[in-house]
Amino acid sequence: MRYVFISDVHGQYHKMLEALDSVGFNAEKDTIVNIGDPFDRGPESKEVLDYLMNCPNRILIWGNHDARLYELTNVPHFITGADFQNGINETLKSLTRDQEKPAAFCDYTQYGDDIPMSATDMLYLLRRNEKFTQYINEAIWAIEFPDLVVAHAWVPYSRWLEKVRVREDWRNATWEEWYDCSWGPSRKLMVQEQFIDKPLLIGHWWAFDLAEAKGEKRSSKLSKHIDCSTFVLKDEQGNTKLIAIDGCSNWEHGGKVNAYVYESDVDPIKYRPK
Repeated sequence: MRYVFISDVHGQYHKMLEALDSVGFNAEKDTIVNIGDPFDRGPESKEVLDYLMNCPNRILIWGNHDARLYELTNVPHFITGADFQNGINETLKSLTRDQEKPAAFCDYTQYGDDIPMSATDMLYLLRRNEKFTQYINEAIWAIEFPDLVVAHAWVPYSRWLEKVRVREDWRNATWEEWYDCSWGPSRKLMVQEQFIDKPLLIGHWWAFDLAEAKGEKRSSKLSKHIDCSTFVLKDEQGNTKLIAIDGCSNWEHGGKVNAYVYESDVDPIKYRPK
């Protein structure tokens, strides 16, 4: 079975299609694995969601942006300025664009066709979205093959002052611990060499920044262009330690969606803590 990994599409539907086309993705034969953050920042969150949910063979892994969106659908009044900076307003407009609006959401609010909805009310509306609900119900935190672990930002770790340490029992982490990890400092974990006993495939943190942190020149001050392609980190013996595929899709100077192909005859272990 071919597994095609994408991550951090962030509403860039057409860049996602370009990435999938570049590796000859076949929706009927291959399994698409979304490593989180299909929404926010870009303009086409609905198109990305529709595409993912129409793929017959799919694995959906939580990212911090989609997990936060799910969190807010349960407690909409906790929306913050950081959420708006991350693009949640455009995301909600996109995801709820074609949904039928109830006559009223609140005792004090009546919407007509010409009255814009607030983000809070769009979150209430999103709770009724069948495809988003299906996405939430399917999402897991990580998968593990015999020779590969896949998670959004890293596996669960602990902090002590400026030190970070991967937990030996990361496979037994709770939903909350995985959620905290999805916002994790991937760059710091890499620099402090907090690897696991298998190659780790992640999104979340820009591949070009991880590459440059390891001395690989990716950007040009003259052109402002950044090489946002996949970064693979190997040790001195040539063993792969990290594969980072976040192509910084919304960056105007080279941002892209990366697709990474992996083949396995073994079904992965899925980590889905309650």
